Amino acid sequence: MSENEISSCEGEICIGGWGSGRRSESGQQPQKWSYKPKDGIITQIIVSHRNDVISSIRFVDGSMEYSPLFGSTASANDRTLQININHPAEYLIGVSGDVSTDVIRALRFQTNVNLYCWPERSFYYKSRNFEMEGGKIVGFHGHATSSTLNSIGVYVKAISSLSAALQVDDIFKDSVARYPGPWGGCGGKHWDDGVFSAVKRIHIYFTASRAGIQAIKFQYLRRDGTFIRSPTHGAGAEFDRVVIKIDSDDEFLIGVAGFCGRVKGNKLKGNGGMEVINSLTFYTNKETYGPYGDENGNYFTSMACGNAKVVGFQGSSGTYLNAIGVHLEYV
Repeated sequence: MSENEISSCEGEICIGGWGSGRRSESGQQPQKWSYKPKDGIITQIIVSHRNDVISSIRFVDGSMEYSPLFGSTASANDRTLQININHPAEYLIGVSGDVSTDVIRALRFQTNVNLYCWPERSFYYKSRNFEMEGGKIVGFHGHATSSTLNSIGVYVKAISSLSAALQVDDIFKDSVARYPGPWGGCGGKHWDDGVFSAVKRIHIYFTASRAGIQAIKFQYLRRDGTFIRSPTHGAGAEFDRVVIKIDSDDEFLIGVAGFCGRVKGNKLKGNGGMEVINSLTFYTNKETYGPYGDENGNYFTSMACGNAKVVGFQGSSGTYLNAIGVHLEYV
């Protein structure tokens, strides 16, 4: 099936796969596989990586039953990631991967809550991605040999049940903050500033002559009325700085949007070939600040989360800002 082919599969939509079902360079013929749990619920994904390729993938359904292993059996050289999906509040909405010749090199799984990458740092060969709005992934399919995962595709279904939507909404409402994102790449070191009463200052480091947001820093208002500054996420001392000030008592941050994309070669020292945040725009209930940076790449936004207030940030950074996400509270 070509990467653009879409077909109906028993009420779901079958998309992909991405990669190859052709005979590999080693002479192995990949075999087709398909996994659709009866309840449409996936609670775990177990991905193994060996010798710069994805060697196997396995799933666990809502009844804690394991799928067959698609790919290689376990090896001492494997590096394995177990992704735990907190159903019903969390569900899969997207997948992307890096493809080289006839194998999958890296995989990234997007839920409505988080982004999971394996391996954590991957250099792009030929990226393929799918993300669904208003729906969820209810299964996977692809090709695999006895040593590698060669292709992957998805089964998706629209979330049309009002009761199901309300059930998820009730889990989040008032009891805990929501965690959209992070958006961007998998490089850099993860950081999480936590949850506060409000965001009062945003320091953005960037320059028009170079790609990517170099760094970001925040000042938060604690619930006891005191202020605290975050560390600088990235390396921004040598770059231009813009400071957003949210001083009015009746103004508060409601969202962030921007663009993220790959940077090839050594254009960004320490991030060559990695995906970084290229541009950021911040929204309050009164103003729009930005855009800052270069609006190229893949667009992202937290504004689809409804009547919410941004009360903290998370993400990852190294020499540059690789990813960013927000903590939200209902207002």
